[in-house]
Amino acid sequence: MSDSGAVWKIEFQTEQRAVAYFSAALSEALGEDVPIATVGDEGDPIWRIEAFHPGPPNRDLLGKVLGAIARALQVGPPVVTLTELEERDWVAENQRTFQPNSVGRFFIYPSYYTGGVPRGMIGIRIDPGMAFGTGTHPTTQGCLQAIDLLARRRKELERTLDMGCGSGILAIALSKVSKRRTLAMDNDPQAVETALENVRLNDAEERVIVGLSEGFANPTIRARAPYEVIVANILASPLIAMAADVASYLADRGYVVLSGLLANQQEEVLEAYRGQGFTLWRVIESGEWRTLILKG
Repeated sequence: MSDSGAVWKIEFQTEQRAVAYFSAALSEALGEDVPIATVGDEGDPIWRIEAFHPGPPNRDLLGKVLGAIARALQVGPPVVTLTELEERDWVAENQRTFQPNSVGRFFIYPSYYTGGVPRGMIGIRIDPGMAFGTGTHPTTQGCLQAIDLLARRRKELERTLDMGCGSGILAIALSKVSKRRTLAMDNDPQAVETALENVRLNDAEERVIVGLSEGFANPTIRARAPYEVIVANILASPLIAMAADVASYLADRGYVVLSGLLANQQEEVLEAYRGQGFTLWRVIESGEWRTLILKG
């Protein structure tokens, strides 16, 4: 991307119940520095979502991300309108808006940050990119808090899995508090590519194995099982669907971290996992979003 270029407005309509999910997906896929607005009143069946992207957005990736959300929520795929707006220095703006932030012991910072990692913190270098997870969305932060809590509880974790790894930030975090290699899996080739780049950016090639997998289908997952901790930051529907697989791949007395769900979906997700023998250990709340830590 060049230093300056036109701003592109991304606009579409969707059902009110899907707004939070589409907004979160746009924020993660386009970069959390990209402004996103939702327009609608409580009770309106249809809301409008607007995002403002530096330069032409990746249409294929945009369609894939929004299509995946639509299928998961069983809503109609949104009809997206793209409009070119004014010129702007987006590199400077990006560096101004995406600054380091701390979550628990984790210090997340972009590659252009020139300061050091504060003493006692665990540094993770992540640039805004075209995959979920740069450390500022509540679901990502909830998972990082959960990983920090479990690492303090277990001291050093043994075998860990990040299912639906997106940018790889959670797998990198797991690798920094575990004794053995962390497995990072996603069903999106773009996410896998981005995760590999971020693993290299953090000099974590020897600690994180990244792979493409539809659910738990990749044979590497079975080969390295069972896992002391499984993290899945996706959506409520696929979280529910994978409950039995999570139970079968989790070690005795292991923990599972679930995120990407709203407050009104918490009980439905919990019901699926209680049916597999899990008990709730901790809930991390951030606005309407929930992160659950369950014990096997």
